[in-house]
Amino acid sequence: MKLRYRIATRIVNYTWGLLFGFKVSGRENIPKTGGVIIASNHLSYYDPPLVGAAVYFRECFYFTKKGLFTVSKWFTWLIRALNAYPADTKKLDRKALMKTFDVLGKGRVLLFFPEGTRSKKGTFLSPNVGVGYIALKTHVPIVPTFVSGTNVSLWRLFLNRGKVYVKFGEPFSPEYLSQFENNKQGREKIAEEVMRRIKDISKIKY
Repeated sequence: MKLRYRIATRIVNYTWGLLFGFKVSGRENIPKTGGVIIASNHLSYYDPPLVGAAVYFRECFYFTKKGLFTVSKWFTWLIRALNAYPADTKKLDRKALMKTFDVLGKGRVLLFFPEGTRSKKGTFLSPNVGVGYIALKTHVPIVPTFVSGTNVSLWRLFLNRGKVYVKFGEPFSPEYLSQFENNKQGREKIAEEVMRRIKDISKIKY
């Protein structure tokens, strides 16, 4: 784990825990070695660094829309420091896809949001097939993950401490995923199953 990444995750965990009562459960469900996909629902721009920090003991990588890399030099440096890489989310971006395969092929952690965009109202959106496609191509487990509370203002979070948390569920093993056909229908079924599991995790009391 790069030193700057380690420092950043510690800062996020400490400050969000202190100010907003940030909690994490289920870290034991994250494989300690090997490629793995952390598949989470998506509420706000805070989710990637927050879920990545929640993993804590492994370095996460994730792709994000390329427009965010033009906001400012400082912001570009920050998200690159947190292992973000650009992707054209409006079409198939082969360069970003190859980067994703490389990340998982090297036994690293990929943070992925199956819904493809933020759910500003906090409801679950229909997933796209990307998570199924990547999992079937790379033969890595998927850890369904639920993040809560990030879709409100920081001021409201401060007043309602303890509402922000990340829960990691039991992973889908490569053996389980291999029962699905590597075609559109199979990828859709995996994506739907991942979202169903995330919804189930959301119902578990902290």
